[in-house]
Amino acid sequence: MKKVINIVEYILIGLFAVIIVFSLGLYICNYRAKIVLSGSMEPRIYTGSLMYYKKISESDVYDVIKNDTIITYEREDGKAVTHRVISYDKEKDIIITKGIDENSANDAPIKASQVKGIYAFSIPILGFIINFIRNPFVILSIAIIVVLVILFNSLYKLLKTHQKDE
Repeated sequence: MKKVINIVEYILIGLFAVIIVFSLGLYICNYRAKIVLSGSMEPRIYTGSLMYYKKISESDVYDVIKNDTIITYEREDGKAVTHRVISYDKEKDIIITKGIDENSANDAPIKASQVKGIYAFSIPILGFIINFIRNPFVILSIAIIVVLVILFNSLYKLLKTHQKDE
């Protein structure tokens, strides 16, 4: 039983290390994550996915985008949106976007200064999991469980040591 617990601990530590290195590597390479909250880009990007986009500078926007390029931009109200480009005019600095399942373009055209990046990839369901874990009740519950496991493990070792002494 002890070997099984040790193996599980090593697997969890290894998995945690891989996730940290992967996330740090993406951040260093200018990739940013966003949780997809709506279905406007389905079936390409599903609601609840963790979506990554590659940051681009304002000066590079028109060199990189084409029709059907999926971009992440910031609306005037500060909300981040990911949609595809349906048309653009570099001279007028106008970019028209819409979601995949939407019939018409978004209400307001955007400017190059609002574009944050270009879609890279997404991991389905991971966004739901992250949102769930962010809940303060869940964080508190996990902390309590960890403390209880450590406490019971320490008590078990103490009792086992005490039994050997007798």
